[in-house]
Amino acid sequence: MLFDLTLDRDQGLTRYVYVADSIANNLIVVDAVTNASWLFSHPSMEGEASAGNITVNGETIFSRGGINGISTTSDFKFVYYFCVASFKTWQIPTSILRNPSADSIAFDENVRMIGIRQHHAVSLTSGTRSFFFPALEINDILKWDRTQDIQIDGSEEEVNLRSLQRLSPTTALNFADGMHIDNGFLYFVTNKLHKVPFRQLWILLAMMGQILP
Repeated sequence: MLFDLTLDRDQGLTRYVYVADSIANNLIVVDAVTNASWLFSHPSMEGEASAGNITVNGETIFSRGGINGISTTSDFKFVYYFCVASFKTWQIPTSILRNPSADSIAFDENVRMIGIRQHHAVSLTSGTRSFFFPALEINDILKWDRTQDIQIDGSEEEVNLRSLQRLSPTTALNFADGMHIDNGFLYFVTNKLHKVPFRQLWILLAMMGQILP
C-alpha cells in the first residue's frame, strides 16, 4: 500500500520519485526519465510492535504500519523517513537511492538513525531550513530546525534530531496528516481514524496488513 512520496531533482530536473510502501515495508524509487523503478528494503522501514499503540484524545488504536512519512531536503542530498509504528527517524543519502545498482549492503552502510521522537507521526514535509511532522498524542505539529542542528553537529552526515518546537496545540489537529509546504505556508489535513469503532477499524486495516488482532 503506497502512502506517501517525495520528489528529487537532479541537474535541475525533477527526476526521481521516492514512494513509501507502508505494507510491504519498502522504499520504491521511480526514475521519471528512464521510466525504470527499483526498491530498497531495510529493517528501519518496518513497524515495531512495542511502538504500535497510538493514543489520540484518550482513544487508542494499534498499528504495525511501516515506512510512511518521507521527505527530501531542499538541496536534494538526503531523504528522511520514519514508520507509523516507530519513534525512530532515519536519514539516507539520495546518491544511494538514485543508483539502481545499489544493493541492500550499500543501503545498510549509509542509512543512519538521527534520533528518537517522543510521539507518533504519520507524515513528514520539509522547507528550506526545517522539517515538520505531527505529534499525534499531543494534538500538535513539531518543527525540527535541521539547519540549527547541522551547525551544532558540524555536518548533515552527523546531524541529530534535537531542536524541536511545538507550533500550536489544539484539538483541531486531531490526527494531522498529509502535510505540505507551499509559498511559505504549511498545509495539512486531519482525519478521525482514532474515532472509528475498533471492530470496523480492525477489519479495514487488517485487510491492508496494517494492524494485528
